Amino acid sequence: MEIYKPTASLFLDKRKAKNNGTYPIKLTIYRNPEKKRYNTNLYVNEADWDKIHLPRLKNEHLKTLKIKAYGHVEKAEKLISEMEDFSFDQFEEQFFESSKPKMSLKIDVWFNRYIDELGRQGRVGTQSSNVFFLKTVLV
Repeated sequence: MEIYKPTASLFLDKRKAKNNGTYPIKLTIYRNPEKKRYNTNLYVNEADWDKIHLPRLKNEHLKTLKIKAYGHVEKAEKLISEMEDFSFDQFEEQFFESSKPKMSLKIDVWFNRYIDELGRQGRVGTQSSNVFFLKTVLV
């Protein structure tokens, strides 16, 4: 069985329009025979979608939209090329890593990371104060 290299492209999802007549632009990742679509939070009407693909855009709004949309494709292609064995789960984890910070609900974990960062910055006094605070108040 031949393994296909995944590809990334943009897709105008015309299944459901917003009230203003625009449709979502979605990032599509194909890996034969599977595909998944991801929201880009970008919206455009059909006429502007056709214009975005023209080589010379004059409209500044469409230029910005095109840059943002193809920025998603470039990011996806870069991640795909860096992955040794592609999986959608691993792709999603890496692709959405920068867009949604992972927050720990445990304050001591956050404090320990902050204390470590203070040590790397050479801020020993502030670091020791926070260690003291962590040991006396939070524990």
